[in-house]
Amino acid sequence: DDTLTVTAPDGSVLALLHPPAGGRRYELELPDGTRLVGRVGTLPAWAVYVVLSPLTLLYNAVSLIGGYGIDWHLPSRTVWRSGGGFGPAPLKFYGITDKYKLRSTELDPRVAYAQAVLHFWTT
Repeated sequence: DDTLTVTAPDGSVLALLHPPAGGRRYELELPDGTRLVGRVGTLPAWAVYVVLSPLTLLYNAVSLIGGYGIDWHLPSRTVWRSGGGFGPAPLKFYGITDKYKLRSTELDPRVAYAQAVLHFWTT
């Protein structure tokens, strides 16, 4: 089992993190039973990707001819929500800026930091 346990200094369990199988879905379990699921590549991110892909293709073709190489990335924005619901998400990752946004009233910052480290190393 690849489950990682996030603990407080006193040894109490803060969360269980499940690394993604296949690299596309992150799961985080809190002691109160809340389960947050983060899927890599949100619907808006994929929509922008599809709309801008012709320009990205052109940019990469020109870069390749100019000797700069290819710079092509799939959408990586990730939003952790409970039960796949709507509303404000406790944790978000913005792929373009490589920044996380945390609602500290909904998720312990220590858990968010551990999830961010796992997310960084598995993407």
